[in-house]
Amino acid sequence: MLGLKYVIAPKNKNLLDATISGKSMSTSDSAPNFPEGIKENSDNFSIYKDKGALPIVFKTENTAKNMVINYNPVANPFYRLNSLFLQGFGISNMYQEMKSDLIKQNEVSKEYAIDVVSDGNVYCYLPIDQNVVTESSIKVSVNGKHVTTMFGENVWGENGIVYLGSYKKGTKIHVNYESKDIQSINPVFAVEHGGNLLELNKFKKGITDIKVNGNLISFDKKTEDTNLAISVPYDSAWTAEINGKPVQTYKTLGGLLGIRVIEKGKVNLKYNVPGLKVSIIISTISVILLCLCLVLKRNI
Repeated sequence: MLGLKYVIAPKNKNLLDATISGKSMSTSDSAPNFPEGIKENSDNFSIYKDKGALPIVFKTENTAKNMVINYNPVANPFYRLNSLFLQGFGISNMYQEMKSDLIKQNEVSKEYAIDVVSDGNVYCYLPIDQNVVTESSIKVSVNGKHVTTMFGENVWGENGIVYLGSYKKGTKIHVNYESKDIQSINPVFAVEHGGNLLELNKFKKGITDIKVNGNLISFDKKTEDTNLAISVPYDSAWTAEINGKPVQTYKTLGGLLGIRVIEKGKVNLKYNVPGLKVSIIISTISVILLCLCLVLKRNI
């Protein structure tokens, strides 16, 4: 939502196999789950654009600067995402957890039945310890149709959120998991509220002509009293100005760069590399001294 704008997925089987064999979470299906995505094809890759992602610069609520996000690989991500949407954008209950019934189980598989409680995208979360699942894959199927394979053979993987599809309220779906370590799999299911997701569009408005050039970010701001977030990590080396006047920066959304701009106009942000000027001065003096030493050595 905040930073993943595009996905490049390999079409070539050798490239896909190389991706899966890497030491990270992977899937056997290269197509990402962007229901509203725009796809561009090449011989070796498909490029997907996430139309739902926020731009590099977007508006936030004032409470976004109070957010604290602590990484925990076994924490419920839907709870944390709801907190982010509420504090960052004033949107409540973006993800609604759903009750699931374990209806079938054996040594290598589990099957759950879920009644979808509202229209929207349905996801499951697999809170799996890296130290438990290391040498077996997890195959996920919905209503008998294969969705994805996670944690490929002999691959270390971290926890994952799996997109199960878009469903209408009242739909009953059956989700099956196959794995040698099936006993350690206890998924959490949630549906993403489509209507609430559309509310993010208002946080994109009023920001135009966004340009990124090296250490410079600029854009035009069409609204007045606004808290803005920029999809780059907060660093005190960033400076900002609106219409040539300095603007204070701060940390927002748990770690991104934030600024408060109370007028319309042109906003410029610049990253000033810490210690760069001092380094240039020291290097210049060093070169001068070296030249003097060489000249003196020749005259001796």
